Parts: sequence; structure tokens; C-alpha cells
Amino acid sequence: MVLLFAICTVITGLVALCLLFFQSTRKTYPGFGPWTAGVAIIAAGYLLFALRGVIPLWISVFAGNLAFPLGLLFQLNGIRLYLGLSTTRWAYFAISAGLALALAFFSFHWDSVYWRGFSTSLPMIAIQWYMAALLFRAKASPRSTFIKAIGSLLVLGGFLPLLRIVWFALPPSASMIWTAQSEVLFFVGFLSVHIGESLTMMMLNAERVESELLESKDDLARTVTSLEEASVRQKQTEESLRESEERYRTFFDTSRDCVFMTSLDGQFIDFNDVALEIFGYAPGDREELLQTNVSKVYANPEEREAHASLVAKQGYSKEYPVDLRKKDGTVIHTLITTVARRDLHGNIIGFQGTVRDITERRRAEEELRNTLQRFYTILSSMYAGMLLVTDEGLVEFANQAFCDLFDLDDLPSDLRGLTPPEMINKIQDVYAHPAEAVGRIQAIVAQQRPVKAEEIAVRGGRAYLRDFIPLLIDGKRYGRLWHHQDITDRKRAEQKLIESEERFRLSAESLSDVIYEWDLGSSVKWFGNIDGLLGYAPGEFPNTLEAWMDILHPDDRDRVWKAVEKQLGDEATYDIEYRVQHKEGGWRYWVARGKVLKDTSGKPLRWIGAVTDITDRKQAEELALQNARLRSVADLSSGVAHHFNNLLQIVMASTSLSLFELESGDLTQIKTNLEKMLQAATLGAETV
Repeated sequence: MVLLFAICTVITGLVALCLLFFQSTRKTYPGFGPWTAGVAIIAAGYLLFALRGVIPLWISVFAGNLAFPLGLLFQLNGIRLYLGLSTTRWAYFAISAGLALALAFFSFHWDSVYWRGFSTSLPMIAIQWYMAALLFRAKASPRSTFIKAIGSLLVLGGFLPLLRIVWFALPPSASMIWTAQSEVLFFVGFLSVHIGESLTMMMLNAERVESELLESKDDLARTVTSLEEASVRQKQTEESLRESEERYRTFFDTSRDCVFMTSLDGQFIDFNDVALEIFGYAPGDREELLQTNVSKVYANPEEREAHASLVAKQGYSKEYPVDLRKKDGTVIHTLITTVARRDLHGNIIGFQGTVRDITERRRAEEELRNTLQRFYTILSSMYAGMLLVTDEGLVEFANQAFCDLFDLDDLPSDLRGLTPPEMINKIQDVYAHPAEAVGRIQAIVAQQRPVKAEEIAVRGGRAYLRDFIPLLIDGKRYGRLWHHQDITDRKRAEQKLIESEERFRLSAESLSDVIYEWDLGSSVKWFGNIDGLLGYAPGEFPNTLEAWMDILHPDDRDRVWKAVEKQLGDEATYDIEYRVQHKEGGWRYWVARGKVLKDTSGKPLRWIGAVTDITDRKQAEELALQNARLRSVADLSSGVAHHFNNLLQIVMASTSLSLFELESGDLTQIKTNLEKMLQAATLGAETV
């Protein structure tokens, strides 16, 4: 057994030296040092057992049995550090010392092989299995099979002391322990397992180094990629910066506003050409303006300090209103937008920004205010109720007439800013039917279409005329205008007029004549049985000027219209007879009379007249004329017959004489007879 322990000492010592050499020449991880120390302590334990009999027994037994659990505790500490856990607690070392003391006690005072073997093997079992449990529960990489190998060897190393305890319980005597083959097998097995654990520990460390090298390679690749991406981003940033500078320079050169840059004390550093125009300098006077302090272009130089203080406090100012002075002394109104320029440390070194000349805009706004004031004055003086509402529905203006129409105790200015619900709540009770009126108002607003002359009923029998006008400018809505007019008196007058016209119509229908009213346009109203006179069904004949012109006889049309024009020109009285066509095709005779009604200035308003059908009278007059003509013809026929009888006697006598003379051959006498016959015939023709 001494030789065995000597061999174990040499082998375990060589393993410790290899671990130490590995640690000094290779990269190792936390825990590798305590593991090496544990192997060295176990080698010392083997050495103490080998020197048994050379050194005092109590040193050999006590120190040797203490070395094995103590070495395993160092290895346990190494495993914990490798896995990233806390170091082994000192309590474990104290327990081991206590076991060693107990072992010494058993060795010298209670010489029991079983209990001495039990006390020596139990710590070795507990420590190795505890290390195995830590390794199996470790969250290692899937490719790290060495952790499982060490864990498996530690489990096996724990079974060996367990088997040794069982063997101690068997009958062999204590003197046989050092010579028994089982004891030799135990130490050979323990040595083999322990060497395997240490070699595996070195391979585990090498694997971890390789893994980190691979990870470093990947990290290096990622770093190279990141650097390449950073280089690309830097180029993009430089390109963006160049484009930004180009855009700024383009803005600087092409802006319609003055773009400026000044120092902290107000000295111009740079500006665009618009600045020369705004401040009244010629293009060649750039250097003169550069030498001018900003405070000198302020109409009130003290205001420059206040402006600069504001920008310094806030970091910027947007559209700050300032009155500036041009080179010739003219004051202009401007809006200045300014930002503070800072150095790398955040200190303000100057200002930059834009200046916009709003002099013309200010003048236009003033004119607009004056125009609106005149507009509001006109609306206020109107008798109609006017309500102007913004596109958001808020009341912008109302006149006193509107308040009076809707029985409001509020002043027009009190209504300004009211919302639609608030305004409706104030006026809805004035309507005869509030719910329907409110619904109609909402529908009008939703449709956004003009409404003209819409009649609405109001309490107390009153009537209003409502207009709704959406205000559109270049297709964009800017609000809406409500116009209300009290037409109660007009409605009553219209009703009286309707009643009067109805009485007039009934009176006209009871007369044989037909009365008409012409509006001097295209409408003609007939009062009387015009349809019956012309053969039409009731209401069939159109009430238009064109319909009346169409029924005029073509031969009478020009003559009648000339008479109308003379009456319109106040040149003659309109009293004329003409023919009109009956629906069945015949012609009727009418006598028409009329007169133009004019206003106080002499302007024609309408035409009032009457027509009388004289067809029956004209037919009677025609019949009497025909009878007179027949009597005249009868008297004339009697005288003509007597005269023609005398002429025929002459013709007959002359003919007989001519025949007689023809037989005798006297041509002279025949010629005379023929001349008498010709004379008689001529006289007869003249008579006819």
C-alpha cells in the first residue's frame, strides 16, 4: 500500500503541476486556481499516507484524512467560481476540520475501522455529489459536454467512498485494510476518477477559451460591420450636411424675406440681397450696411436690447413685431424671427433669423378694418335683421334690428361669440312652431346652400322673410349671413289685394266684356270668360303675351302692335278694332281699349284694358251692306236692259241693209252700215 500511495502521490502531483503549467501558459477562468490547489492538497494527502510509519502516526492519519475532504472543498470552490456562483463558505472548511478532529479522536481513542472509514468517506461523498448537482443544474452552452462529463465523474467519485463504507461494514479485520484488494481498487479508482476530472477541467477551460475566441471573432465581425455602417452613416451625414448647407444657402439667396446673421453686440456678419432692398440700400452699398450696427436700423434703438434679451432668455423669438428704419428714414413695420447662435459650450455668440416687411400688409389690414367697420355700420343701420356667423358657428355680428325682430333684451354686442346652441336657445321661442323652425335652421346650415325669400311664421300672426347666404371666397367658406325681414304688413296688404282682385274678377265675369292686365312683360291676366270667347276649355288659354299675339290676324298684327307702342309712348289713346282666331279656326272681331299706368316718375308700371267681341254686330252690318248692293244692282239692270235694246235695234237694222246692199253690189253703203254697227257696239261696251 505504501507503493500505491507513492504512485498516487507522483501521479496526482504531476496532474497538479500540469494544471499549474496550464494556468501559467493559457488563459484560465475563475475557479481554475482553487481546483489546482485542491488537486495539490489531495496529492499531499497521498504523500502523508505513503509516509505512514516514517512520520508519527497521528500526523499521517490526522493530516492524511483531512487532506482529502479539504482538497475536495477547494475543488468545490473552484466549481462555484467557474459557474459564476459565490465562493465556498468557511463553514464547509470548519466542518471538514471538525471531521478531521473526530477522525483523530477515533484513531487514537476509539480504534474502530468502520467508524473511522465512515467519517473519512462521508464528507468526500457529500462534497462530490454537491459539485455534480451544481454542474448538472448549470445553464451551460449545448456544445459544452465537458460539464456533463465532470459531473458524471463526480457522481462516480462519490459512489466509490460509499462502496468503501459498505466494505468497511463487512467482517474483514482492521489489519487487512492496507492489504486488501478492495482497498487497492478503491484508491486506484479514486485516482483515475480524480485524474479524469482534472483533465476534463482543462478541456472545459480550453473549450471555453475557444468559444470566447469564436465569439470574439463574431464580435470582431460585428464590430467591422458596425464600423462599415458607421462609415456609411458618416458619409450620409456628410452628404446630408452638404445638402443642408446647400438648402440653407438656397434659402439664404432666394428667400423673399431678409435673412441675416449678427454678432452678439449687434454687428452684421452676413445677410442676403433682400436686406438691401428692405433697408433701402443700393446693391453696391453692401459694405455700408455691413458696417452698420443693428441698433441703428431699429426705429427705437432701445427696443433692440429688449429683443436681444428675450432671445437670449428663450433661445428664440418668433415673428416679433418691430418697427425698423430705412436708410432714408422711412419707418417700416416688420416681423423678426430670431434664434440664438451658440458655441460648443452653449454660450451665445450671436443671432440669426429673418425679417419680413409687413408694411403693405399692415396697410391692407388697416384698410380691411376700415372696410369691415363701414360694413358693420351699414349692417347696423339696416331695418332688416342681420346676423353674421363664422364658419365655426360663433356669432360675429348682429344688428339692433335682429334683436328687435326676435324680442331680445340683449345688446348686439352681447351676442358676439355665442355658440349655435346658445343662439338658438335665445331665438327659438319667437317662432310659431319652435321645434320645426330649429330643425329647418339646422338643415339649412348642414346643406350650406343659399336660401332666398323663405317665409317663416312667427308668434302673434307675424311673418318674416328669411335669406341664408353662405360666404365663399375663392371656394373657401368664411361663414354665413342670415337676413330677416318683417313682412307682416306686406302680407296683410297682399291679402287685401288678393281679396280686391277676387272681387274684381267676380265683377268682370258678370260683364260681357273681358278685362285684362298686362305686366308689360310676358304675363297677361284675363278677367272674364276669355276661354269661352275663343272656344277654349276653362283655364286652357295661356295667360301670356305670346298667346295673345299668336291669335291676332296676320294682317292686323303690325297695326295693333304699333298702336300699343304709341300708347306706351303716350302719343295716342289705345282704341282699336282687330280680328282674333277662334280655336275652331274662324275669326272673331274685337274692339280693344287700354291705358298704361305709370309711377310718379312717369315710368310705365302695367297696362289695364278691356276687349269687346263685336263679331255679331259686324256680321249684321255685313248682311245689311249686301242687301243694299243687291237693290242697287236691280235698279241698274232695268236701265241697262232698255239701253241695250235700242243698240240692238240699230245693229239689226244695219245688218239687214248690209245684206241687201251686198246683193246689189253697193260697197259704199255696206261700209256705212258696218260703221254704224261698230259705233253701237262701242256704246254698249261703255255702258257696261
